[in-house]
Amino acid sequence: MRILTLLLLSAAAHSAVVSIRADGVFVFDSKPAFPIGFTTAPAPGAIAPSGGDAYSELATHGVAFNRCGTVGKWNPQAEATLDSIMDRAAKGGMLCAIYIPDLAVIAPGDAAKEKELRRVIQKYKPHPATGFWKGADEPEWGKIPPDKCRRFYEIVHELDPNHPVWITQAPRGTAETLKPYNAVYDVGAIDIYPISYPPGVHTDRPNKNLSMTGDYAKLIGQITAADKKPFWMVLQICFSGVAKPGATLRFPTFAEQRYMSYQSIIDGARGLLYFGGNAEEVSWTVTERRWPLGWTIVAMNYRGYGKSEGSPGETALVADALAIYDAIARRSDVDATHIVALGRSLGTGVAVKLAAARPLAGVILASPYDSLVALGRTHYPWLPVSWLLKHRFDVDADARRMRIPMLAVVASSDTIIPRARSQSLYDAWAGPKAWLDVPGTDHNTLSVPDTFWTGVTEFLTARLQ
Repeated sequence: MRILTLLLLSAAAHSAVVSIRADGVFVFDSKPAFPIGFTTAPAPGAIAPSGGDAYSELATHGVAFNRCGTVGKWNPQAEATLDSIMDRAAKGGMLCAIYIPDLAVIAPGDAAKEKELRRVIQKYKPHPATGFWKGADEPEWGKIPPDKCRRFYEIVHELDPNHPVWITQAPRGTAETLKPYNAVYDVGAIDIYPISYPPGVHTDRPNKNLSMTGDYAKLIGQITAADKKPFWMVLQICFSGVAKPGATLRFPTFAEQRYMSYQSIIDGARGLLYFGGNAEEVSWTVTERRWPLGWTIVAMNYRGYGKSEGSPGETALVADALAIYDAIARRSDVDATHIVALGRSLGTGVAVKLAAARPLAGVILASPYDSLVALGRTHYPWLPVSWLLKHRFDVDADARRMRIPMLAVVASSDTIIPRARSQSLYDAWAGPKAWLDVPGTDHNTLSVPDTFWTGVTEFLTARLQ
């Protein structure tokens, strides 16, 4: 009697081998390339305007990698978040530059940190999404001497020679103060964001025009050339200086973006990264698979975002939310007693204003704040924010009148909306309330871990009881 055996073989996914030629050109698995990256890309599971997976869309159009990791404390929750990002990036055909600030700076003799870094490298070096390791961020400006960056570089090279180390410097310092860091990276970089209020706040040099991009490309090029190393430029999509408090957001135009990219390339950059902001297109939330069953999701883009036309402002946004609520509540197939609003970041103010004007069953506030005045004072303590703000969103007063249940969901390391602002809103809320801290997350990764969705599901389930 013969026994027939069917042996199923599958090729294991391998990590990319990234090397650098003598002329500074990057080689990915034997293929030369000019890498384009984002710091950071959309959250895992985000949907592109075309309806497809955002990571796949970026990879299809030439994006090679995404800076990923955590800006907060490195712990099991942060590691789980990184796992989620890495796995989704691999599925979409995009690489990651792994950045773990807690492990990037190692003092001599710190055996515990060295041990953890070794474990992390051994875990991620075979991952199909691993492309680069990011060292300390802006170390010269942050007064982190090269010696404290050296051990990270040495351990990565010892354990994972297939993935280079990248370090970005701030637009500060001189060739003399920046050049010693050549010894602790394979890829140098410098970030510069010319578009701001007033123009040029990101530089301490006399040139405040868009052409400052070329000035800094020449500087980092001169520095890295001394040791025959390539450099990238980290270019602006958005950063904190684009906000004129309470009034206007300013972003680079297409022509300005093209000019910055062109200047970087002609001055020798071997890759480009784009530093993004926090204006979130909301349509991806509709396809999120972790929404609890039994609820219909209605998502609203602010005016000026996604396919919504017009300009955002407090009065307009609240009016839009009221109109959408009224339209939903009138539907015969909707139970108007079970409508819950979920607001995120700026949208938490809209959600509170809606709750103050309509009979909601509850609200979920992800990264909430008490007022834009208080938030503005946190970020701009030297400005008369209360005089300058046009759109104030003073929702703490509304919170004191609330009687409906509220869930506040807060990232462990949110630098956009500090915990104190969320806590103030939470303390002011007069109705039933719950606080959910999502460890290992920042403002942009708050909804990545399952912890976020578990909390949302439990809150919504309670509204049906």
